[in-house]
Order: sequence, then structure tokens, then C-alpha cells
Amino acid sequence: MKFEIQAQELKNSLERMEMKGKYVTVGGFSSSTLGESVLAFINDNELHFMNGDATTMALLSVEINNLEDGRDTPFCFQFKELMPFLKTFSGNLFLNIDEGRMEISTEDDTNIVKIPLIQTPDNLQTVYTMRAMLTQFTNYNRIVELIDGDELPMFNKTKLECASIFNNTELTKALKTCELIGTGIFEMTINHQNGMFDIRSTLPNKEYIHTMQNEEVIVGEASVSFTSPVYSFFEKDSDLILLTKDDSPIILIAEDRVLLRAPRVRGD
Repeated sequence: MKFEIQAQELKNSLERMEMKGKYVTVGGFSSSTLGESVLAFINDNELHFMNGDATTMALLSVEINNLEDGRDTPFCFQFKELMPFLKTFSGNLFLNIDEGRMEISTEDDTNIVKIPLIQTPDNLQTVYTMRAMLTQFTNYNRIVELIDGDELPMFNKTKLECASIFNNTELTKALKTCELIGTGIFEMTINHQNGMFDIRSTLPNKEYIHTMQNEEVIVGEASVSFTSPVYSFFEKDSDLILLTKDDSPIILIAEDRVLLRAPRVRGD
């Protein structure tokens, strides 16, 4: 399988798929990533990346050109094998996916790197088999139309009850400031009737509350807690759709990507 892609697009997409930031772990609250590997597949002349674990599912789509021998068989590789090379490449890249190996070359063939593909880890295989849970939310404009009509989509046979549209710039500010409290736990409260959209982090002796100011719309109400730097998956100035309900997963949608994050159950 062969195709062409912009070097900057590929580099930026993989950086977002890593989801670098601060995570709540057994050892506390510290810098980490979503994982060491990424899964990719071709569908509808687009390159799709997936990453995830037991609590997170991420899907991102990138345009490609000159696809040859296209097939939807997934392939998997480690970030560390490719990222150092992408930082030195520019312009158009040509990728050749062959048995057990991926070859990336620049347009003039003066730079060629070959890296091994790996057996898909169990967590990414599970994410791939559940991709339909995310692909139903990939049509950004259709989701906006549903929200405007007060008709929220279904998730896992359950109707979602709350939605909002806002920019990632403010979400990033809210969560990064909440991180200063040190728990890594974000409590989100949305109420349409009161026009309220708050995100807070709390300790017994201190608390930070951020009131979202520039959301375009609020539908319904919900209260949900979650962890992880979800903002790092999206471009800094992306408009985002949020879908959720009480104590349920949050679904964040941009025009070219979708993120699902499980709620934090009290006591976890």
C-alpha cells in the first residue's frame, strides 16, 4: 500500500495522537502520554489514526493523495521509531506499507527511513474493533444540526442529554489552570436553564473554578468528572462539540477527530 502525505500534517497528527500532558496514575499526578504506539488504517481515501486504553478512545483523520493498493487492514508502529525523523522532514512524503515494515521517503528521495511495524497491542486492537462508537460522531456539521434541533445523538443505546460548542483555547486554559490544584480531576457542571458551564478542581483546603465564557450553545444539563489532558488531542484554536450526560463518558468532536473519555467514578 502506497500513498502521499504532507510531512507537517503527519508530524502534527502523530503529536496529537500521543496526547502528551499530565495524567493521574498510581504514582500520582505527572507527565505522561496516552501510549507508546499508534494504530492506522485507510478508509475512504483518508488515513485514520487510533489510540486509546481502557478509559480513552481517540480517532483522527488525515487527507492523503495518490493512494495505490488501498486496503483497510490496520497497521501499527511506535511513536519513538518515527517522530525523530519527521522532525527533520518537510514537503510531501511518500509512504509504502509493506509486510512488517513502513518506508517513508521525501519527494526527491534524498531522505528515506524504514521502520518496523509491530503486532497490534491488545488495547489498540480493542479500540479498533470498537471504532464504530467513534465514527458515528465524525460528521461535525451533522452533529451541530442535531444540537440546533435539540435532538442529541445516541451513544451505546442511550440518548445523550447535554451538549455545548466552544473553542479549545478556553478549554485548554480551564483545564491547565485546574491542573495547578494538583489532583488532575476535573469536575464539569453544565446547566442550560441557569446558563452555567463550570469546570473545577478541588482539595479540602483549596479550589479553582473556571466559568466558560464563550460557549456558543448549551443544551440540557449534566454533571461529570474526568481526568487526562483531553485538550492536547485538539488543535489550539479548534471549535469543539461536547456531548455527555450525568456520570457518563464525555465525547469531544472537532471537524477531523473525535475523543471519548470515560467518566471518573467517585472513589477511583
